Order: sequence, then C-alpha cells, then structure tokens
Amino acid sequence: MPVERARVCVVCQGWDAYGYSCYWMEESTRSWSDAKAFCSEQDGFLLHLGDIYEQAHFTVTLSGKTDLWWTGLRARGGATGGVDYIWDNGAALTFTHWDRDQPDNGDGTCVAMTTGPIGGFWDDKPCSEKHAFVCEKARPDITPPTKAPTAPPAQGCAAGWTSLPQFRDCYRLFHNVDWSLKKSWGAAREDCVSRRAVLVSVLSQDEEQFLALYSKASSKWIGLKHNPTEGGYSWSDGSALAHTNWGPGEPNNHEGREECVEMVSSANGTGSWWNDLNCDAHQDWICSISKGTEPVLPPVPPPPIPGERLPQCTWPAGTGTFLFP
Repeated sequence: MPVERARVCVVCQGWDAYGYSCYWMEESTRSWSDAKAFCSEQDGFLLHLGDIYEQAHFTVTLSGKTDLWWTGLRARGGATGGVDYIWDNGAALTFTHWDRDQPDNGDGTCVAMTTGPIGGFWDDKPCSEKHAFVCEKARPDITPPTKAPTAPPAQGCAAGWTSLPQFRDCYRLFHNVDWSLKKSWGAAREDCVSRRAVLVSVLSQDEEQFLALYSKASSKWIGLKHNPTEGGYSWSDGSALAHTNWGPGEPNNHEGREECVEMVSSANGTGSWWNDLNCDAHQDWICSISKGTEPVLPPVPPPPIPGERLPQCTWPAGTGTFLFP
C-alpha cells in the first residue's frame, strides 16, 4: 500500500478519504432517519455534495453499486405548500444533480442517488424506504480554506422595484391589463435581460411568500423552464433548484407542449403555486436584479419604415384594360 494511502486510512480510521472529508459506505439498508442517526453516532452526517467535483467522485464510486443510496438532502415544507431542499448538516444547497423530471414532489421528501454505469443522479423518495447510504465527516488532518464572510445584502432598490432587507435582489412585477402588452416566456426573459436583470428565480419559501403577496391576484412567468433533452427543470440564470412549489398534479406537460413555468398567486397573496404552461402564452412577468445594480430602460424599437408608395392603377370605365401612369 502506498505511504500516502496508508497515512490517509489511518487518519480517517478506516473510512475513505476524498478532499476535505472522510466517507463511510454503509451497505446495510435503513430509512433516511435511521441512516442519519447511524452517521451521527459515528460523529458524522449523511453525505453532503457541495460541488461538481464531489458529485463526480461519487458518480464513479456508485457506478458499481446497485439500488439507491441516501444522501443528506431533504425537503422542508413551507406554509404555502412549497418546499425548500436543505442538507441535514445545515449547509446551503448550492449545487444540484437532479435526475430526469426530478424533484417531482410526488414520491417523497428525502433524496437518494441512483447507481450503475449512468448513475449519481438525485431522486426524491419516501423517507421510510430503506436504502444504503454514505456517511461523511471532516478530515482531522486538513483544514478547509477559510471562506470570506458573506457580506450583508445591500439596501435600497430603484424606483418601481421592491424588496425586503434580508433579500439580495430587488423585484419588479410587469403587470399589463392589455393582453397585447403581455409577453411569452422567451420575450419576458429578454425584457428582463435588457434591463440588466433576470427573469426571477425563486430560491426559498421566504422569497416565494414575499413574491406571492407582492404580486397577488396574478399569474406571471418565473425563470423556470423544462429541458426536454436532459429532463427536469432549471432556472434561466443557472441558480440551483433548491425550492419548488408545484400545484396539485403539476407539472403535467399537457399534450407535451408545456415547458415553461408560471407562478399563480391567490387573490389576497397568502398562497401561491407553480404551473407548467405553453411557453408562447402571453403572461405578466417578474424581473429580479441584484441590489446595488441600477436597472436600465430597455431600448425602444424604432418606428416602422413606411413602404415605398406604389403608383395607382386606373381602370377606365367600359374597358377591360389597365392603364398605368
């Protein structure tokens, strides 16, 4: 055994080492809660996947395994029906690797990884199911680099935009009574980009509740869209899909033509839900922009250029012949 490998095995006390953590592959099957308790007894926690590199490591590791393996990710329900996905060690969800058409909120609220040659994808499953699992704990011989403290959110929004002190973005609802002024999903996204903003990504239940009240009694585009090639949904600005709030039976991709997502707010703004819709439907929309970034007005398209006036033809009475000037 190479010296470095032997040293790592001693440091991790028989656990596998990768990066800044030690890992234990437990092949006995348990419910999610029992798996979490087992890891806690070992002074660890259920697997937390922090980035694409750690994900790639376990995609390879699980390629020779079977069935599903629990991770430490679980959905936390919100007051209005939405859920936030959080790690059991309290870390923020900054990276996702959802399987096709996941999360669907239908099977369960605990998240497991698939296995096999094309594995490593995340599926939400009932927490009572029994699966193998991975425990993780910090390596005692390596200290991760210290991250710079997160700066508090900037304050203040431009005229016409709104927010709350704890949010890092400002928001603006573009609500038009005139149907001709509403936009398709693609046109709404382009409008936001032209303002130095993005079509809003709803990343938490707190943000959902704020936007529901702000945009009460309306249906509007948000930045979520289905990817028919890869499956599943993703935010147009690349944010991790850490929050969902599908309405009952949604998404259903009715007749295979609904790939964009609207947020529907109740009349009094105390509730909201998501619905998949044809991307060409004309809707209101919400843009978001980072606090401290000044929005700009989108360019005004030039007026149409009048076409060249054609000469008038005459048709003399009593004849069947055109006369041109």
